[in-house]
Amino acid sequence: MILAYGPDRVNIEMLVEGRWCPGYLEDVWCVPNIGRHLFLVLSATEHGINVIIKRQQIMFQYDGQLVATGQWITDAYTMGIRDVVPREAAEFSIAAALETLQLWNEPLGCQDKCHVRKVPTLQVMSEQDDQ
Repeated sequence: MILAYGPDRVNIEMLVEGRWCPGYLEDVWCVPNIGRHLFLVLSATEHGINVIIKRQQIMFQYDGQLVATGQWITDAYTMGIRDVVPREAAEFSIAAALETLQLWNEPLGCQDKCHVRKVPTLQVMSEQDDQ
């Protein structure tokens, strides 16, 4: 079994004709233990990319513009791609299961969990009980 995370969208820069151009890849799966980054040409074509393969080079075009290139090295095409690291970290909240009630209810003006002595039970009545 291979562990993978995703799919996700990854912001990248691609080396095209000697300069780094911003872009992104969609439907990316992170496979930490594989040791290589894999790129599926079929997936690119499904997103509207035209692929031109020559003996020593592969080129990707979108709307007639060259957006990525790769060179044949040893046994595969190698592309100049690097991750774009966000300038600011994303903010998110994490709470342990026991803290979740208080963490989310108090800012909303709900009662603190220490004041709740007994949790009411919910009684469900069927249509037969109604008759």
